Formats: sequence, structure tokens, C-alpha cells
Amino acid sequence: MQAINNNKAKGAGIIPADLLAKEERLRQNLAYYNDFKNRPSRNAADFDKSYFDTKQEYDLLIKKLEKEYPNYYQIKYNYQPLQISEVQSQLVDNQTAALEYFMGDSSLYVLYIDSRRAQLYRQPLNFRQTSFLNLLRANLTDYEAIQNAPKQAFLEFTRLSGEVYEIFVSPFLKDIPAEIDKLTIVPDGLLNYLPFEVFLQTKIAPDAPISYKNLDFLIKKYEINYAYSLGLLTHNIAQGKKISHNGKCLAYAPTYDEKKSANVNLPGTARELEAIKKVYGGTYIMGSEATKAHFLKNASSFGVVHLAMHGIVNFRNPSKSYLAFASVANDSLGLESNLYNYEIQNANLASALVVLSACETGYGKVIRGEGVLSLARNFMAAGTPSVITTLWQVNDATSSTLMSLFYQNIGNGYGKAAALRYAKLAFLDKTNEISGHPAFWASFITVGDPSPLHLGWSWATWGLILGLILAPFAISLLWLNYKRRRNEAEAKAHETQANELAQQRAEKEAADQQIQATNELIINAIKQKIRRNISD
Repeated sequence: MQAINNNKAKGAGIIPADLLAKEERLRQNLAYYNDFKNRPSRNAADFDKSYFDTKQEYDLLIKKLEKEYPNYYQIKYNYQPLQISEVQSQLVDNQTAALEYFMGDSSLYVLYIDSRRAQLYRQPLNFRQTSFLNLLRANLTDYEAIQNAPKQAFLEFTRLSGEVYEIFVSPFLKDIPAEIDKLTIVPDGLLNYLPFEVFLQTKIAPDAPISYKNLDFLIKKYEINYAYSLGLLTHNIAQGKKISHNGKCLAYAPTYDEKKSANVNLPGTARELEAIKKVYGGTYIMGSEATKAHFLKNASSFGVVHLAMHGIVNFRNPSKSYLAFASVANDSLGLESNLYNYEIQNANLASALVVLSACETGYGKVIRGEGVLSLARNFMAAGTPSVITTLWQVNDATSSTLMSLFYQNIGNGYGKAAALRYAKLAFLDKTNEISGHPAFWASFITVGDPSPLHLGWSWATWGLILGLILAPFAISLLWLNYKRRRNEAEAKAHETQANELAQQRAEKEAADQQIQATNELIINAIKQKIRRNISD
């Protein structure tokens, strides 16, 4: 939420740039010192002194901002956390529950909220339990093992996924009402790197045949959406209702100069855009024209921005993570080709949805108190209320299929989380013992506002809709034409039949007359013969 407020304050243009830079530097330093893992065993006193000095300097800066720039202070720092009652009235309903996680060094805290109750859970957490998270992620990202040893990959996945569910989900859903079929997840720590959809609710026998489509995935029971915080989700939903855009899709699928770039071309991304283009109207940029400059110039006015390209994560310096647009000549440093994390947050985006169909765009360094520093998070900080992102490297062939299914579901009126869920389930239903592994279909997740998306349609879709609208009239015209032609045919048939009857009568009369004439001739001939006999 602080990132959103920070972006608002920057956009207001009410604070000098040097103070903004100082504030950002101190904030990052504090994040480093707040992580106890960074505290060395030697020179710990120097570490603690640096922390207190930085904290004091930061506090003095905040007081200065409050006094000299009160508007900026109000926007960024006067943030009030949500009350339980506000969550219950704004974020959950009779079909939705929220789970917010906090992973400490030795304890796991989970806040469960539905429309009728709220409960804070605490349970011990040890190294063995958290190791399951790392092992499961390793299984989800090892494509080579999945293809070369499918049985072993299946057994490892089912065992680890079941363990993670039993530790990190099952204890908090024991009393969940039966009518709840949607979950909002606010993950923390290593849970940021895993999709809850793949957790298994039942254990699998070691001798079970490989069949991913028959597993009891959590996605089969719940529609799952994610948020960076419940407070931010409230902002996302409110923002989604206010955003005004052109109802179109702006999509990019760049190509790269493989001789000069470290990025290889992704042939599936062009197919991905072609599939989306059939569903929604908009601007679809492929190949060398899919540049960073074009994106920065045009992205602010489109309802959806879809980026099908490479995403590169920089763990040491998250601000240098980037999306790789098309290669630009004489750009050896990548400044004109790569959209860096720090540039995203400063971009002016008004899109209702950004789809990051790229590698690991939801993956990044986790800092306690800050969360995961990912590309997706900065798109949200830039003003986008909803982001679809990826947690590991995606296969460009399967992602094109998933995205095509997703946009079809969006076009049918489903919410974003529901549309992605049904796309995954449809994909899973057609898989085999290798392609059914969640590595191929579970990387995409929805973050933020899950509500339906209203977009402009493609010409093909408009043609279909127009056809549906005109269909009753067309059917009526066809029916009337059919009746007219049938009546004409019947009339002609009647006329033909009448003519045939008349002809038959005329022929009969002619025949009768001929017969009568013949009879008369015969009678006359007989009479003449009789007279000759009498005369003789």
C-alpha cells in the first residue's frame, strides 16, 4: 500500500526530487537493517549503530515532510490499516474468505476472515516445514526432470504438495463454511513463490498411476485470488471501478537480435497474440516494432496491456529487474530496449489489467515488512488495479493456450480470477502424464481486483454478436420466404394438376368422341350391308 501512496505523492509533484531520492535511499537501508539475517556475528555492534543512525535520520526526514510538505505526508504516511469489520464488509461475502499470512523465524501466523467470523492462528514453524516450500518450488521449475523421469517427478510433487497443504493451509480451513468457494490469499515469505492452487487436499499412494488431471488440487474446490495486502486490495477494487479506458487491448510480442542479445526468440508469443486478437480488438505489436518506446507512449490509454516477452529478475538489485522489449540498434546497455523495474513505478498507467505473460514476473526478492519486490508489484504501484503474473519460467507454447482460454472466459463475463481458474482446469483436462504437471499450467496467478473486465471486441466478435442480434430477423425472413415459395409451389402444383385434369378430360372427351365416331361408322357400315342383302 505504501508503494501506491508513494506513487500518488510523486504524481502530485509536491516534493523536491532530492528529498524523494533521500527518502528512497533511507527506506531501502532500513529494510536491509530490519532483516535480522543481515546482522553479522562479528561487528554486530557496528551493524546496530548503523541501524539506529539510519532510523534516526529517517524519522527526522518524516517530521520534516510532515511540517513542510503536509499534503505529501498525508498521501503517503497517514495510512490507516483496515479494521476486521471493514474487511468483512468490503472484501469478503458468503462465498469468499481471506487468509493473510505472516512467517516469523519460529512461528506462522495466519489471519482467517469470512463474513461471519475472524480468527488469528499461530503455530510453530521449523526448518523442516519451511524446507518443503523450497523443495516444492524446485519440483515445479525442473522441466528436465519432469520430462526425463515423469514417475519420480509425479511422486515428489504429490508428496511435497500434500505436506505443504497439511502445514500451511489445512489447519486454517477446518471450520470454513461449505458455501465458500473463493479464497483471497495474502502470502508471506516463501509462500510468495508458490501457487496455492496446486496444493493437494488428499494424499496419494506411492503406487498410484501418473494422472495429474485426477488429483485433488485446491483449484478444483476454490477460485483463488492473491493480494499484496488486504488494504491494498480494497484500493485495487475501488480503483478498478473508477478507471476509464478505451476498452481495447495493447499487446506486445517482440523479437530479438540473437547475435547481439542474450534473449532468444519466443515463437509461441506471436501465436499467443494472434489467439487473443480473435477475441478482442486493440493494437497488437509484434516483432521488431514491439519496442519500449512504443509501450511508454501508448500504454496509458488501453484497458488491457498484454506483454508476452522475457522477464529477467535481478535478486541483488530488484530495481534492475526488467522486461525485454524488441532489440534496438546501438543499445549495448539495453537502456532503450529493457523496461526496468524502477521505470515501471514511475510510468503513468490507467489500464484495468496488465498481463505479464513473461518469465518470473511475480518472482523477486522478499524483504520482511516490504513483501516481494517483483515486476508485477511495481505495475500495481504504477496505477494498475489488477495484474496477471508468473511465478516461474513459463513454456511459451502452453502459455499461448492458457492465455487464449483466459481471454475467451473473460469475454464470457467471468471475473479475472475465475477466468484464469477455468482456463487452467480446461488445460489440465486435456493433458498427459508430462504436460499435466503444474509446472506447465500453474505459474500464472491473478493479483488485485478480481472483478470481470469489460473490453471492446474484435471485428470477428462484433460479427458474431451482430449475427446473433440479426439472427431472429434473418430466421423470420427465411421463414417468410420459405412460406412464399411453398405457397407458390403449391399454387403451381394446383395449377398443373388442374391443367392435367383438364387435359385428361379433354383427352377423354376426344377419345369418347373418337370412339363414338368410330361406333357410328361401324353402325353405318353394318346398316349399308344389311340394305344390300335385302335388295339382293
